[in-house]
Amino acid sequence: MSQENDFAKVERPLECGTARDFTEQLDDDAALDAIVESRASMYGFLARLLRTEVDEPLLSCMRTVDFPLDTGNPGIDEGYRLLKEYLTSQTLTLGAMLDELAIDFNRIFDHAGIPGGDGVTPYESASTDDPVSCRESVRHTFLLAGISKSPDWKGWEDHVALELEFEQILSLRAFDALHADDTDTADDLLESQQEFLEEHLIKWVPTFADGAMALARTDFYRGILRLTIGFITADQEFLEDWAD
Repeated sequence: MSQENDFAKVERPLECGTARDFTEQLDDDAALDAIVESRASMYGFLARLLRTEVDEPLLSCMRTVDFPLDTGNPGIDEGYRLLKEYLTSQTLTLGAMLDELAIDFNRIFDHAGIPGGDGVTPYESASTDDPVSCRESVRHTFLLAGISKSPDWKGWEDHVALELEFEQILSLRAFDALHADDTDTADDLLESQQEFLEEHLIKWVPTFADGAMALARTDFYRGILRLTIGFITADQEFLEDWAD
């Protein structure tokens, strides 16, 4: 796809739950199509939940999902277990749940990116000794892919949600390339995903998520954060296996 894409204008509708074993061995192109598409759904799901508070349509949808508890990945399983327990054991009304989760979200995350703030800063640059270079590196990577942040997004490009959404967009492009029998383009996109994951996400998100879990007071956000660590770790293994 040659046209420029804006974050928050994703090329597929967001699904509230997609369950697959991300570590399975893939033997044919049809299976690769399926896993690439499911990876896009998961990246988009996590990006949405770490970008802003959960809203009523998404929470209502999540309450209908039968999250798997035996994917073969302990981190993913634990994340799903915490989510399922929160969503199925609640005596609160939907509105009260939304209020509780909004409070927890804003307690956990310092979206202003101010060092020493009360919450955990969801920006990669906060974990580095050279934040300006970090932000410019991420921004340059996005621009090379023809992607820019939405004008509505007032934060920097190295926010955890935008980095996850970047991986989502590349997954969607790879899925489209596979369906067009353009395996060379699909290979290039998967290679770009592996490079970004290893140079950025895997280096800081697990530590960030651990810190955020220490502040979370609901199993909902503990589950999302545990799921994030488990998924990007599993995806790193998938991309390494694919590269071999």
